[in-house]
Amino acid sequence: MRRPGAARLWMAGIAVSVMRWLEMLAFSLFALAETGSALVVSLTVFARMLPLLFLGGIASSLAERRDRRATLLVALGTMLASAAALFAAALGDLLNVPLIMLAAVLGGVFWAVETPLRRTMLAEAGGMERIGQSMGLEIATNQLTRLTGAVMGGTIIAFLGLGGVFLSGILLYAGAILLVLGLPHSRPSRAAARGPREILAGLMESVREARRSELLTGSLLISAVFNLWAFPYFALGPVVGREVLGLGPSGIGLLMAMEPLGALLGSVFIAARLRPALFAPLYALSPIVFVVGTTLLAGAASVLVAHAALFGAGLGMAAFAVMQMILPIYAAPPEMRVRMVGLMAMTIGVAPLGFAHAGLLAEWLGVQNALLVLAAEGTIATLLVLLRYPALLTTRLRPARGDH
Repeated sequence: MRRPGAARLWMAGIAVSVMRWLEMLAFSLFALAETGSALVVSLTVFARMLPLLFLGGIASSLAERRDRRATLLVALGTMLASAAALFAAALGDLLNVPLIMLAAVLGGVFWAVETPLRRTMLAEAGGMERIGQSMGLEIATNQLTRLTGAVMGGTIIAFLGLGGVFLSGILLYAGAILLVLGLPHSRPSRAAARGPREILAGLMESVREARRSELLTGSLLISAVFNLWAFPYFALGPVVGREVLGLGPSGIGLLMAMEPLGALLGSVFIAARLRPALFAPLYALSPIVFVVGTTLLAGAASVLVAHAALFGAGLGMAAFAVMQMILPIYAAPPEMRVRMVGLMAMTIGVAPLGFAHAGLLAEWLGVQNALLVLAAEGTIATLLVLLRYPALLTTRLRPARGDH
């Protein structure tokens, strides 16, 4: 935090993350109230995450060819304008589902730009020798905002309505802009892209760089595996709580809080204790740790066992989420870092496909069997990746060329 810019970037990330979870809750509740359709509710999440799949690499390629500070300010300013427009629409009773979907897509585009850009800037500001600490702190903070965002969102909506959520966005994005304004300018690593052809060339260059590294390629595949077969439990956990454990809304909320709680504590431990030698192996095995927890949830005979299962899954989430950011930054050449994290963001974008798969399995097999099938698929996929890319199990990880 004493490094120039590190504290500013971290605090700006808190503002962005809080608003992301507040907005996701607000959009879901609005869609449910307007349509009564669970499908439309799920589409608000789908619309937010899809840009990560299609734009993660392109956005990061474009961002890396410009002043990073200026690019981040433009992105934050766009979200500030969006929050102001939604606030005005809420006051004028003009909100509707298409407008919410459009705002969700815009939020997804912002996610695709902000995540690789700001987190790479944070890692470099903190020093590559402290990347475990900086990314551990970043992910711990993100898990904390997952815990608090829903509670804050529910309270704000209850007392102030949706307008209160968007007013919060105005304040949070404005605060983030003030923090980023205090950062120094940065020179782009390459000449500014002049058109779609150069942007696409930058994306393909990052793909070629990843393919040259067994560690980077394997890291991207592990992320895709996690988002396709591990994290989609999130759609089925509340159903287990209601139909299997007989919990009410508050009980389900407490149950689902166990996973981010485990992730929060695990991230803090990683930030404090973990050394680079364990970065890759811990990441490689994180999907298996996670699905062991969701398997235990599927067969839980009591609420206590279910809580313990999801807490354990949260430890796997911590290992995955922290290392997912560390490895592409640590193993890629300095001039490729933002684009490599952008490729990683694209793998997060496959999550909607995983949620759709989980929903279909639950319809066909029941929620408990669906969790078991997801766990089996995720474990097999992870083992296949490790067999093909054994470098993921290395304990001799070194920063890429260009770092000292």
